[in-house]
Amino acid sequence: RILYDGATGDITSQPYKALSTFKNTDAGGVAKQVQLRATFTANEYISPLMSLDDLQFGAFTTALRGDYVSVTVPMDASPFNTISLDYPVNLPGQSAVVPQYSLDKGATWINFNSTPTTTQVSTEWTNIHYTETLSSLQNSFKLHFKLTTANPYQRPSVDQVKVALTNE
Repeated sequence: RILYDGATGDITSQPYKALSTFKNTDAGGVAKQVQLRATFTANEYISPLMSLDDLQFGAFTTALRGDYVSVTVPMDASPFNTISLDYPVNLPGQSAVVPQYSLDKGATWINFNSTPTTTQVSTEWTNIHYTETLSSLQNSFKLHFKLTTANPYQRPSVDQVKVALTNE
């Protein structure tokens, strides 16, 4: 089912449309909601199994950039002047991830000035580590990742983000 941008009502009033395996289906407009239903038939010899990893909505997603923004972390009780950021990243094709931080609750974003250290973990994943020293003590922190790609089927991934805010 597809509910198009500008349409009224909700998605449950829309009919299901048939999809074919390994065939792109044009949405026919800008979709604001998409709902998928899979119907399986079992018999005494076979019981179908499907995991969420089997689903790809690549045909529905065409944006070439995305943003991850954390909540604001108040640090009034423990001001900091050093940011330690660690995360594994998967950058297929020409995709990129740019980490930024804010010290004013997201009003302005600051690129990390320090040079990251990288460690190859596997053929797909690389660990990234930044240590950023600030000029004065701060009492608010917010993290932002800008994710970009040239191809919607080669999306960057960030996993297991770890941040340590210390006074050194």
